[in-house]
Amino acid sequence: MPTIPETWLEGPVASLPDPVPAIALLLISNEGLPVTLLRTYHQIPRDSLMWAQDPGARIEQGPKVSVLERATAYPSGWGTTHKPADVSVIIPTMGDPWRLEPLLSSLQPVIATLREVLVVVNGAPLEPVVKRVQRVTSDPRVRVLVSAPGLSVARNVGMTQARGEYCALLDDDVLVGPTWRSGIDRAVATHPTADVFTGSVIATPAQSPAQFWFEIVGGFRKGFDELVVDGRELSRGQALVNASRIGTGAVMVLRNDSGLAFSEQLGAGTAARGGEDLDVVVCALVRGRTVVFAPDMLVRHPAPVDWPALRRQSFEYGRGLTALAAHQIVTGGVPLSQLLTQAPSALRTVAGRSGYASDAKERFPASYRAREAAGLLVGGLDYARSRWRGRRS
Repeated sequence: MPTIPETWLEGPVASLPDPVPAIALLLISNEGLPVTLLRTYHQIPRDSLMWAQDPGARIEQGPKVSVLERATAYPSGWGTTHKPADVSVIIPTMGDPWRLEPLLSSLQPVIATLREVLVVVNGAPLEPVVKRVQRVTSDPRVRVLVSAPGLSVARNVGMTQARGEYCALLDDDVLVGPTWRSGIDRAVATHPTADVFTGSVIATPAQSPAQFWFEIVGGFRKGFDELVVDGRELSRGQALVNASRIGTGAVMVLRNDSGLAFSEQLGAGTAARGGEDLDVVVCALVRGRTVVFAPDMLVRHPAPVDWPALRRQSFEYGRGLTALAAHQIVTGGVPLSQLLTQAPSALRTVAGRSGYASDAKERFPASYRAREAAGLLVGGLDYARSRWRGRRS
């Protein structure tokens, strides 16, 4: 395994120490928008990194620095003030105060611009969650709802109660970034016919070796460039393969009248444990809708804290992918023949990491790939168990 960085730095280039330390990861941003993720091998002058703040500048990497992720252009409409979108925020939670309260605090600067914030309690007592919400805010826009257990169930309950034109879904362990709200407004204004918008998930600053390694091999990132996918241009099999490139349910916006919903046979709280967020993306694309990845719709999410947690996440990622594929086949969304046609492309996506990291060693070690493969093998069976339990209930 290559040398693991020891320092995490982020912000505009001017905010970095001079000289920039060696063996570090640098997340370079421009007005709050991440544009470049760098890895340093030697101490370097700060001014030598000014190019990293401009997506249009020529990439300059060599023996002292390598680029792990890079924006090639600003999102469409970036830098322009847009009309605020009519947004209801939906936060499913089981009431963990270490997760929910920091998220609600991060929403405070923009809460006045939102139609409402719906905290949906699933599988936990209601009263403690109400008290935790009241510790953070007394704003009447924040309401607490109750649902049956299950992440997908809670999201669907929230969407049926939401009054906004758009439903912004957030996991309860994220923190909204400084461009999250303006990113929604920009994306909705520049892509008014889209039904689904996914955002950028950046790990909270790395502190442990496992977290640094997680960032090196890709992290939660889906890139720093805007991506617009028109379902009319894809086969159903291609829709399934492309879903994982677009985003995650940790930060997602759905048009409230889109008719889309989360499968209650997928996601946390079911035997499948995952796949529900990508299922919504696949369903939208299969129906010929447009899905947009908006990099400025940014949240921060904790990375796995240690090596066992990273192995568990690898396993869950694999399990969710095959549970999703099984669900799409069973429900008729994606024919088996098209899935088999796209299988080589899907396996390449799972096996490797794209982007600017050129060192072949900068990949998950074999043991982590093996855990992901193990998850792939059990995902279909776990989905079958989830369906069986659903029929019995």
